[in-house]
Amino acid sequence: MFTAGAGGRLDNASGAIVGNDAIRLMVEGLAVELAPRARVNAVAPTWTETPLWKNMPAADVQATKERFSNTIPFKRTAEIEEVAQVYIF
Repeated sequence: MFTAGAGGRLDNASGAIVGNDAIRLMVEGLAVELAPRARVNAVAPTWTETPLWKNMPAADVQATKERFSNTIPFKRTAEIEEVAQVYIF
């Protein structure tokens, strides 16, 4: 199980974007290569409020959460517990 994301902080966004795309491509290639003997998956939630953002001002965290929420069909970002359930599944 691999983890990819949607981007990164402003000071490292390009590295995070490249890294996340690399994970996506690696998972796709491994899934084709290893099928049907094994499954390869990645969890790739969009922005999620985690301790990673603890040093960001609360107003900025809220603004980021709202910005991402507007791009998601559920109109909200996932909670940490919801993302964890995907790994357990």
